[in-house]
Amino acid sequence: MDFFRKPGGILDGADRETYDEAEEWIHKATSEFLVRTDWNCNIQCSDIINTIQSAKVLNELVFLLRRKLAHKNPQIVVLALNLMGSLVNNCGEKFHSVLLNDRKFLRDLGNLARQSAKRMGLDHKQVSDTSLDLVQSWGEAFLPKRNLFNGVVELYFTLRKEGLPFKF
Repeated sequence: MDFFRKPGGILDGADRETYDEAEEWIHKATSEFLVRTDWNCNIQCSDIINTIQSAKVLNELVFLLRRKLAHKNPQIVVLALNLMGSLVNNCGEKFHSVLLNDRKFLRDLGNLARQSAKRMGLDHKQVSDTSLDLVQSWGEAFLPKRNLFNGVVELYFTLRKEGLPFKF
């Protein structure tokens, strides 16, 4: 069960330094002290991630983002979802291929959307709306590149078939 290991723990040397800088900004962007999304912080995360060449580091960052999706505080989950939206909008295909082809990430995102759609309360509605908006926008945006990003497109169509409340 890799979910219980520390993100970035398998890295060393230059990869570790690169990871640590990105991790610091991801934690700032998803801080429990934020009242709303800090878009400047999200853009800084994007800028840092765009400079990363190591697939190992990118995979560890995706692992960290998966952990953020599983946080017990719905506000942190929404901040993490908004950060992921910014990263997909502002990072290149290298990051897209790591994030949007990670089966565990897509599974976690799908489960989050399903579970939050069933729960009552404003916090859970915000998680549901944000996760479904991301899945829909990614599913539609990457449809022309389905051969490269099949997982996210399939997730979108699967959740639609399940009747989750997407916007039209």
